[in-house]
Amino acid sequence: MNLLPPELVYSIIDVLVAEEAGWHQVGYDERIITTGFYRNMLPCMMVSRALYTHLSPVVFRHIYCSSAERVRGFHERLIENPKLACYVQGFTVEASRLAEEPWMRLEPALTEVLQTLAASSLESLSFLVDALERLRWDTLPVELKTVLHQLVGRHGTVKKLCLWNVELSERLVDDFSCSLQSLECVGVTIHSARHRRKDSASSVPPAHINTSNIRTLAMWGSADLVSRMCVREDAIRTKAKPVFPRLKKIVLPSPYIVIERNRVEWIKMNAPKLDSIRLPLRPGQYEEYFNIDRLCAHGPFRHVEILHEIDLRPCLIPPTSTIQYFNQVSEPSNLESVTIITTYPKPVLGVRSSTPPTLTEPVQVNQERIRPSLLQILENPFYEKLRRVTLDFRDLFWHHQQLSIQIEPQIRSQFPEGLYKDRFVVELRF
Repeated sequence: MNLLPPELVYSIIDVLVAEEAGWHQVGYDERIITTGFYRNMLPCMMVSRALYTHLSPVVFRHIYCSSAERVRGFHERLIENPKLACYVQGFTVEASRLAEEPWMRLEPALTEVLQTLAASSLESLSFLVDALERLRWDTLPVELKTVLHQLVGRHGTVKKLCLWNVELSERLVDDFSCSLQSLECVGVTIHSARHRRKDSASSVPPAHINTSNIRTLAMWGSADLVSRMCVREDAIRTKAKPVFPRLKKIVLPSPYIVIERNRVEWIKMNAPKLDSIRLPLRPGQYEEYFNIDRLCAHGPFRHVEILHEIDLRPCLIPPTSTIQYFNQVSEPSNLESVTIITTYPKPVLGVRSSTPPTLTEPVQVNQERIRPSLLQILENPFYEKLRRVTLDFRDLFWHHQQLSIQIEPQIRSQFPEGLYKDRFVVELRF
């Protein structure tokens, strides 16, 4: 601290903070970002009282707890220094795939932590349950149910809600706060809907969920929730208010796993501001469904992100399927930006024995001579509105840092950064 001017020290730290914020922006795994960021920042906090004060709002901005022990540890910190609660903007709890059942319902410290954070206007809340048994609403303590209503209910402050393998109550779902702007649900069910008999005369009630301020929507395997958010197909003939008047971005699979021509009009009517889409693609999955013309010629999308898991055999960057995906265009496109995020394969959610696959073959830059390259394809006059192409390799290089030395020069030679032939800007992220 005495060797460098304080202004320079703060500037260096601000660069690290900005880099961490950039990883959040592209949607990387919260567990990877948070743990790595803490490892970098905590030693800095120990240098001096001034740095501790400077960094506390950043380090405690998002709390990630993967066990009851971590929650109890953070609870003790809050008791020692209640001021920390006002720094916390996001709070994530996770039950790993090695657990038989979610630990959240048995830990009283979790309720007390959430009660403290609720009083400080928490903005982001995530319950990630990857255990063999889902987190069921009817098994939660009354106190935990109450604080969840306080956080995400009608008068809640949570703007971003992420739920994996959680069962909610019908009352909580219908009481979602108008503050909610981002909703991600994986395997979410509704308690009363799950127990309703199929031959019952009472059908699922019409949409009650307050979707007026939702800007980002991502859903997998959450049919109960989708049915309460989306109007029926015949509503397209009516002049009803849009279901998602402020929705800007969807992550597929969402309510629309296959976007066909008869769905495009529904999307345009019920999400008039929608212009961005994110496609998480695994090798051999989904490519045939997401026709680029349906999305960007007939559909409303101007910004497309492809989160593409590499195929380890062969491991080509960018994948051939991604290159050919953009070669499908047959009509003038509204596309203005393309972001391709190359990621390492993830374990299968909810499978206890699932482990990250191992890279057994060398990674190679895709340099097929017979077919046109990605940049040559994007020169097509149908892409005349395209202004930016971003290729992001940070997730891949995080898992295998040696790849940066091996293939980064090849990538840079094939995808020169800057203005490409006076058509669009190419940006690389490593």
